[in-house]
Amino acid sequence: MRALNLTPIFLIFFYVLANRVSYTLIKPTIKISKEQTIYNVNENIIVMFNLGFSRAISSMLWVHTLLESDEEFYKKRDLGSWMFIRFNTIAALDKKFYDNYLYGGKYLSIIKDDILGAEEIFRKGLTQFPKDFWLSINTAHNYLFEMGDTIKALKYYDNVKFDPLALKYFPLLPSLVAKLERDRGSTKSAFELLKVAYEKSASEKFKNYYAKKLYSLKTEIDLECLNSLKSSNCDNKDFFDEPYLIGPSGIYYAKYRWQKFEFSRKTKKRIIKKRAN
Repeated sequence: MRALNLTPIFLIFFYVLANRVSYTLIKPTIKISKEQTIYNVNENIIVMFNLGFSRAISSMLWVHTLLESDEEFYKKRDLGSWMFIRFNTIAALDKKFYDNYLYGGKYLSIIKDDILGAEEIFRKGLTQFPKDFWLSINTAHNYLFEMGDTIKALKYYDNVKFDPLALKYFPLLPSLVAKLERDRGSTKSAFELLKVAYEKSASEKFKNYYAKKLYSLKTEIDLECLNSLKSSNCDNKDFFDEPYLIGPSGIYYAKYRWQKFEFSRKTKKRIIKKRAN
């Protein structure tokens, strides 16, 4: 009697089993960073051998970068992220490519957390477009909220604090600049700046806002002077032309309630944390 060949049965059995296992087995997710998969050509080589097609090449690189962009934080601080290298190459090919500086810098700063890369791209952008409002604002944001550098942030905010675009999109920018002035210990400079903003403001709402802040700043300056006993040249009236009051112990105080004009505790904490990083 001829022996039964069981090989096809076993093959079918193992095939079904393998398929069953493949459906039920949880496979580990393999994720490869873009930093490892994206290839960047040295910018000097591209610039040298672009054969007159620099703008076309920069546009192609820009589109490809947008398509391949990722949201993975770049944890190193070495100007080595693939997106920074790409934006930097585009800047070398087309120095007047404005969007590369503005949106490239913002993407590096906010999405990639590559704050040094953003700083460098914004710097190159401002070299080509000095005192540009949006580049200045985003450069200042990167310094203040991502790096905790209040001195550098003040420099760029200060350049555009009364720019027409600031009045339209950031009407309280002078207040932020004044807080930075106050933060570095220049209370009188903060007061003078807010006074200009108060006089320039056409909005009653913002005028009232600035008036309250001016009251606080002037009160702080005047009371420090009146209660220090070191100067006789002190103003004895507040911003609303009300005289300061004297308590039983001879200490001067304001008629109305006020609080120091400065960053909130939460903002201070954030700036200090970013500075430490």
